[in-house]
Amino acid sequence: MNHFQLKPLTIALSLALAIPLVGQAADHPLTGVSSHNSESGVSTLNFVMSLDWNLANPPDKGRDKTYVHDTLKQFARSLYTMTEGKHQVGTVYVYDESQFLKRADIQFLDKLGRASASVSGWKRRSYEIEIFTVDKETEKPESVEALGKTLAHEVGHYSYGLLDEYAEADTKSSEDLGDPLENDTPRNTIMNEHLKFISLSTASDYADKSTQKTAQWRVYQRSAWETMIQDPNKDSETAAGYGGPIRTWFEAFRNLKKAPTADSLKKPTGGDERLQVVYMNEGSLMVLVINQSLTLAQLNAAKQSAKGAVDALNDNAQVAVLAYPDFVANPVQTLVRVGDSRADIQAAINGIVQSAANDPPDQALRAALAIINDADSPANTASTLLLSTSATVDSAVVQAYREKSVAINPIQISTGPARQAQRLSARTQAASSDRVLLGALAEQTSGRYAVANDDSEVAQATAQMVNDVEGEAVAIVNDDGVDQITPSEPFALKTLIGSADEGASLEFSAYWDAGDQVDFSLQTPSGQLINPDQLPPEVRYQRNEDGTGASYEVSPQFAGRTGLWLSTVTARQTTADGVFQDVLAIPSLLGADIATTGGSKDDPRPMYAEISVEGPLPVTQATVRLEIYDEDGNPVQMDLAARDDGVAPDVSANDGAYTVKVADFLKPDREYELVARVANPNNTAQFSTSGRKVQGADTPPVPVGPFLRTASVWVMNETAPEPTPSTSGGGGCVLTPNAPFEPLFPALSLGAFWYLFRRRSR
Repeated sequence: MNHFQLKPLTIALSLALAIPLVGQAADHPLTGVSSHNSESGVSTLNFVMSLDWNLANPPDKGRDKTYVHDTLKQFARSLYTMTEGKHQVGTVYVYDESQFLKRADIQFLDKLGRASASVSGWKRRSYEIEIFTVDKETEKPESVEALGKTLAHEVGHYSYGLLDEYAEADTKSSEDLGDPLENDTPRNTIMNEHLKFISLSTASDYADKSTQKTAQWRVYQRSAWETMIQDPNKDSETAAGYGGPIRTWFEAFRNLKKAPTADSLKKPTGGDERLQVVYMNEGSLMVLVINQSLTLAQLNAAKQSAKGAVDALNDNAQVAVLAYPDFVANPVQTLVRVGDSRADIQAAINGIVQSAANDPPDQALRAALAIINDADSPANTASTLLLSTSATVDSAVVQAYREKSVAINPIQISTGPARQAQRLSARTQAASSDRVLLGALAEQTSGRYAVANDDSEVAQATAQMVNDVEGEAVAIVNDDGVDQITPSEPFALKTLIGSADEGASLEFSAYWDAGDQVDFSLQTPSGQLINPDQLPPEVRYQRNEDGTGASYEVSPQFAGRTGLWLSTVTARQTTADGVFQDVLAIPSLLGADIATTGGSKDDPRPMYAEISVEGPLPVTQATVRLEIYDEDGNPVQMDLAARDDGVAPDVSANDGAYTVKVADFLKPDREYELVARVANPNNTAQFSTSGRKVQGADTPPVPVGPFLRTASVWVMNETAPEPTPSTSGGGGCVLTPNAPFEPLFPALSLGAFWYLFRRRSR
């Protein structure tokens, strides 16, 4: 992508799902069970893999498509054998150059490291498998046989929620039940030594009490096969965090009346007959669906954002545009290549006019799916972007998108004094009908969801969706917003750029209402002032044609990049609306993401937020804080400490997943935005595999250096009672309104009072 083409649309917040939120890393829409044969009981599973190297120019001549295909062939055979033929591998969609790395099931890395998998990570946000392709002994590419078998072992963790059955040297005790210990009794299974054994454990492996010493037994008190056929809701309390509501109960195992025994294991061979490897090199397909029933200001904002989306897409992307409910006015009714028709598509969007009708988006979404189906191109990544005031869609629409593995990314434009009543009415309607809320629509189709409370936020949210559709390695370093600025009160954002951002371009962007008279400037760590009239050769400036924002791009070659940057928006007259800023690093694999557990009808436990910090190895000993905003952008809690220490609610220590309880602050059936702020103020953070539950030696930890990262997500707490005022944090809250302000880590210790005057424009 040419990042100079568009600037409010290179934002890459990891915005996403809501209601209930389960599903980034492994929530790619192409992941899933593609078919199940009710007669044979065999299911076919599709996976998404991302390589961190260029297949056309691999780091080693042997690490080409044949290498990838042969690895996946061994994986398919091993998975088929270990599941007694109940699971076959179908299509594996392969991206390279780290595209969709943070949403792929399998991260295939040209690095030396210890393979890892998130337990019960299937279709869950921020969960993934990491496979390292460099052999520890020879420092050459690992064999395809070893990699394929390793991948099958990791799928045991990732897809089935299983734990290890080996003994870990030099680990005598652990508070984490999922940690293997040195006095464990290894079982002759693939969850012990995957290069030696091919089957999963059965009841006979644990019939003798003296053998009931493995991580698998401590967590589930059952063998692997007994665990897989059991209803997750019947998992023991010790399985919390691994099993229970988060463990997937696959139909192929759910229909087994009893678990296989050691004597009945058939250990079938083959299983790669259905394997197809699709290299995702044809770009993205996106249908823009725009609601004509918006107010004139909203419609103009939606049209400008849609044009910006077209501007931001790569040349080989394909786009169609539908306007509803007046389908006669549809400007681009078939997919066209952006590089050939960018200006024409934007001109057609300009021609969309208002409509008096206020129909739901169901028909338009069905039409969008039909357009995508007609393209029939498996090497494209397809999605629909919905800009609408509607709050619900028909459940049949959701099912149709799920069957075709196409994501819907809805932006709910929610403005005006009646918006709270409209939200409540929509939720009441959805609860008693076949209507599905837009947040749930996004979650169920592996899409992303956002709420836009004013016209300028439509562009911000659209930008977030575009980068997600493209799957670029973009990290949001910092962001913040204010409700309004005046000539005497500019909006200045301080951002620390550290060694972790070496090699990445930096984008400093600001967003404002098209009618606002503002200027945007940048100050380097050395004090050098940069504005549109004073641009160093390593800096480029772009102001949006529609007057809704501008940005500076700083190249990796800019001298003196590390340190504190100051980006400032100055008003020549008081702004009519909020102003927002963000700072991006492109490309960057060091990022943060937020997932939640609990708070849904399927998982009624109290809601917890889990902030994953990776690069792509886990980052331990970082400082992570969480902010909570309500639907209207008002602060609810501003300084919740998330911890990675293995103490409840955190499940595992030092795995790069920082956990905090949020249920105490969320009212039932209302939407909230969770915003994570990650930093390394004490320079203690490091890339580490010390929290890994995989047999083998850890790689030495590597210091990360100074950095900032931000992530956000929209959620709804379906099961919470009305919260009561709390100052204890309900398990993880640290309120520090009087703590000293650290300018390199903004918004972590300012207290809610400060946010009455300066807060995110939400």
